[in-house]
Amino acid sequence: MVQVDEKERIRNAYFIQDRSIREIARSMRHSRKTVRKALSDPLPPVYTRVAPAPCPVLGSVKGIIDKWIEEDETAPRKQRHTAHRIYERLRDEHGFMGGESSVRRYVRSLKRRQTELYVPLYFGPGRDAQADFGEALVEMDNVLTKVHLFCLQLCNSHRRFVMALPFEKQEAFLEAHVRAFEFFGAVPRRITYDNLTAATVRAIRGDKRREIDSFIAFRSHYLFESHFCNPSEPQEKGQIENLVGYVRRNWFVPMPKVRDFAELNAYLLAKCMADDSRVIHGMRESIGETFADEKALLLPLPARPYDCFRLHPVRANKMSIICFERNSYSVPSEYASRDLFAKAYFDRIEIMDAKRVVAIHKRIYGHGEETLSPVHYLDALRRKPGSVEYARPLLKSEFSPVYFRFLDRLKENMPESAARKAFLKVFELSAAYPQELLAEAMELSLLYGSLDADAVKNLLVQMSSKTATLPPAILPDGLSGVCVQTRDVSVFDGLLSEVGR
Repeated sequence: MVQVDEKERIRNAYFIQDRSIREIARSMRHSRKTVRKALSDPLPPVYTRVAPAPCPVLGSVKGIIDKWIEEDETAPRKQRHTAHRIYERLRDEHGFMGGESSVRRYVRSLKRRQTELYVPLYFGPGRDAQADFGEALVEMDNVLTKVHLFCLQLCNSHRRFVMALPFEKQEAFLEAHVRAFEFFGAVPRRITYDNLTAATVRAIRGDKRREIDSFIAFRSHYLFESHFCNPSEPQEKGQIENLVGYVRRNWFVPMPKVRDFAELNAYLLAKCMADDSRVIHGMRESIGETFADEKALLLPLPARPYDCFRLHPVRANKMSIICFERNSYSVPSEYASRDLFAKAYFDRIEIMDAKRVVAIHKRIYGHGEETLSPVHYLDALRRKPGSVEYARPLLKSEFSPVYFRFLDRLKENMPESAARKAFLKVFELSAAYPQELLAEAMELSLLYGSLDADAVKNLLVQMSSKTATLPPAILPDGLSGVCVQTRDVSVFDGLLSEVGR
């Protein structure tokens, strides 16, 4: 192969010295064909393999490697062949005698051919957003807790909304959308998702999905369009994938320590608002400034927000308890052994009959737990006062210590049966006053030694009036201009001195 310096000599002899190709070939001992190539191409020579190098050992197993790599396309992403694993299988299952490095080179060349190509995208203002769930750990009420992060980002302005939820169920999924739309003050025209089970049932073909009826109703309420990525293609919604990682690395390091989800979400909302001042690479204005221009092109909010709940038929047993998702909730005793409905919101459970809501409880996120309201068992306790000391709703109440101290003091002054009836007469006030206020009034009654229902009620009225605010007084028209003169009351001191004489 003629090197670049030899080409220079050939070209100099031909173009500068006017020597012929025959003469140059004879003197420099090259063929005339080689001389002509040097004259037509002054660049350094590049080696090009005409035929593939023989692989006598690896060539016999290339078909097997190709088959395994092809089968990996349908295997779980984290359970696919590595080059090392392919080498081990070839050695153990097919008696391969070659080296691992040759297998690695061949696998690398196959995967290089399969490298996917991407196109840079541009999202115009007022149209697109992306949404997804992520996960993070927090210390909630001194317990290490995994929370689910709903993230929604506008593609043009990059304004984002993040909310922590206890799970990814349908009611939480929809509620997070409502909070995001209220945060933006508008609705994006199209939202891109992956294959979230809270929105879809299953993929049918390509980008077509069979969507859940409640999600269709929700989408119809806000009039936006949904778009779903292809399975296992997270790069189709790269912005939201990056946001989930950004939030986890920046907003959850160090790990937040919070009392409950309300405190955690207040923290996340403050972070979202502070993020408006940030300038994204490639943007001239901050996120907040860009969003101010984009907002006018988004869809307006509807007149009322969507009611995000999941309705489930339930039946109360003889103990006035319904079971929902392996947790127990109480209802008033008059609804025992009746068919009811549970409206499951992400943060509460509303239990209702055909006409009205009969009970509301804070939602339990674990399993095998219960929440029993003592108020729901007033009627049952009146009928069976002997069960007061063993009534689980009273024993498990956060105010049970004051309840039973009050009952014990009653027993000191009257027979047990009369004490229970007197206690229930006091406890009936919980139907009209909050339990925490009743517990405080009972503590004061114990302090003053007045243990009857009328005394406790009198305390409740006084305690309630302390927090009540009186409306401003409105004077009649004839008195609105009257000015009351002040007097010096020291003149009355003379009267005291007269009395002293």
